[in-house]
Amino acid sequence: MTDTFAILHAPNTSKKMENQLIQKLNIIINCLNIEKFKISVNPDLPIDNYLKNESKNLFTLIIAWGLCVKPSWELIMPASQCFVSLRQFIAIDLFERKGLDGRILETPKINAGKYWSQNIKRNNKKLFFDGYFLQAKIPYGLKKVPISDTKKVAPSSMPMFAFEPGDPSEVEILRMIFDLFVSHDYNRTEICTLLNAQEVQAPQKNGIWNANTIKTILESPLYIGANQYRGYIKQNVFTPIIEKYIFYEAQAKISQIDLSIGNTTRKKIDR
Repeated sequence: MTDTFAILHAPNTSKKMENQLIQKLNIIINCLNIEKFKISVNPDLPIDNYLKNESKNLFTLIIAWGLCVKPSWELIMPASQCFVSLRQFIAIDLFERKGLDGRILETPKINAGKYWSQNIKRNNKKLFFDGYFLQAKIPYGLKKVPISDTKKVAPSSMPMFAFEPGDPSEVEILRMIFDLFVSHDYNRTEICTLLNAQEVQAPQKNGIWNANTIKTILESPLYIGANQYRGYIKQNVFTPIIEKYIFYEAQAKISQIDLSIGNTTRKKIDR
């Protein structure tokens, strides 16, 4: 039986946000190198009965809360005989609000949120360099696939993913966007006009292509098989869709456009 019990206290939370909080809590617990643990979501308070049913020996208790919920320790953990068996208590604010976050024993510490952030960033950086995709949003024209390679074992209980080319029709649209921009001197607005006129489904829910969407696609190194996380880029990780020379020609052209816009803006200000 596990000797570490984690409780997520986030009442009145949507199922989607609840799942995100559980994933974040999973990452944090894995950073502690705890092998066996159990997470319960919003158990009945106070948690005396929960602990009596679950714990038979010395145990570690982790309580995490999220969103706008402020922990009431008197409500969650009133004086209880269960706590004579408490080996360690870790309090975690998943949103790192000043004055509420904590990590060790009885007193939540004001700066503990930075501690968790640094641990998560270190963990994510390692996963990134090991070839895992860490962003939540799936880029247009790609699909997320679970990593099953036994040589790549993520230090987390969460499923980890890489990228492959997605729907063939979207891949063709991607290649057409780069071709129009690089080889046929279409600007981003003209590309949008063409795609909208042909009723091509856009990544956005409203189904309308705009210049920002085109710019995001043209600037994404994921399409040449690179992985990206925050300011880091690692080449030759995924299957490429766009040739590198085409991608870098697009970057050069975007830089020229941005420089031209900047010069025009400065001239107007000078006047």
